[in-house]
Amino acid sequence: MPALKQRFLASVVLCTVLGLTACQQPFAAQPAATAPKPAASTPAVTPGAPTAPPTATSMIAWQTLRNGIEYIQRREHVGETDDWVTVVRLDPSKLALTVHYDPTSPRTVRTWFATLNPDVVINAGFFTEENKATGLVISDGKRAGQTYKGFGGMFSVRDGKPQLQWLARTPYATDARVTQAVQSFPMLLLNGKVVDGIPDDGSRNRRSFIGIDRAGKVLVGICQSPIWTMSDLVGYLENSPLLDINNALNLDGGASSGLWIKGLPDALQMDSLVEVPTVIAVYAR
Repeated sequence: MPALKQRFLASVVLCTVLGLTACQQPFAAQPAATAPKPAASTPAVTPGAPTAPPTATSMIAWQTLRNGIEYIQRREHVGETDDWVTVVRLDPSKLALTVHYDPTSPRTVRTWFATLNPDVVINAGFFTEENKATGLVISDGKRAGQTYKGFGGMFSVRDGKPQLQWLARTPYATDARVTQAVQSFPMLLLNGKVVDGIPDDGSRNRRSFIGIDRAGKVLVGICQSPIWTMSDLVGYLENSPLLDINNALNLDGGASSGLWIKGLPDALQMDSLVEVPTVIAVYAR
């Protein structure tokens, strides 16, 4: 199952859509690589166009798990059915957000959680069938892989502060103050607006994402069932007043999607269906 899924991600998503090549050895300094943008023929989410956001069938307020960590689980209507969406809201002034990368020993999100013992862990960016990240990864200041150029987005921690940047507008530049970073695609929201040119071929899958709200808090979330198009996800993020998201980045969806939260029953958690080499972990300071 892991090999089948990885071949799908590497061959269909990465090669057909973007034409990306495998990254180099982990934590080796690399020159920036230019990769093709998504094909112009791929249908895209159009900024300003109605995105028909999913609507909640029940209202669940933010629940506090511990200092700096809140979560919601909402039943959303998407397409012709309903699905559970879990979102965790994180206060970066009280928490440390870290990126972990191990292409030699990928793990399911739940196993990453057991290994790292964080408060929260979520899957991160795309990877090849050799478990190499397709974009740049920075873990505790160590760099691996090659930066996307002209597309995608990057979550990073710079001088202890999290940020999200759209690489098409703000390319990655080497900065020693960036201690944690992971790249993925596509960038979904920038300054509260839908990013231009988001590809959407109508395919449905599980989705995961990371965002920063207007108050500067970090949100990580997951859609449980394989019923979400990219337009569905964008519509949900853009139009949810509870989330109040300013910037958002799509993470590796499908079988890679997983989110594990300390203090919740296993029945409310969601593990990835395959092993992943990169995760974002959160710790109380």
